[in-house]
Amino acid sequence: MFKVDAKSCIDSRLGDEIAAEWKLICKKEEHPIFWQFLLQERDNIMHRYEWAAYEMWMDESGNFSPPKLSLLNVRPENSRTVLLMRSGHYKAQDSLELLREGADWVEDRIYSAIRRAGYEPDEMRNIATFQKPPQLARWSLFDRSLSE
Repeated sequence: MFKVDAKSCIDSRLGDEIAAEWKLICKKEEHPIFWQFLLQERDNIMHRYEWAAYEMWMDESGNFSPPKLSLLNVRPENSRTVLLMRSGHYKAQDSLELLREGADWVEDRIYSAIRRAGYEPDEMRNIATFQKPPQLARWSLFDRSLSE
């Protein structure tokens, strides 16, 4: 998005702010969730066909144990499955939690660019003209009967 949409955004202010956000993200030490997880795992999956996480069971106390390799693979009742990262900056962290953190990070970056461009993320805009939709007059038979 930061590379492509910044050039193709309908509104130049928004495009400029998306490009500015990308420059901020390029400070790799300040955005490890992007450089060391989102981008790296995307590349691992898309280009190397690898997944850097492995399954473990975590009990209520936070202790890990490997799944049992048997015909009947039953996870203990007080445990949940986690996908731990094998190596790198986020080694031994749950990749599902990292995905949630990454999604929040992406949303924050997008909202930041939108707000700096002078817009609110939840405001409605026409996709073709980037203008706000016209306000519809609130008129009803009830309103008309009151004025008569």
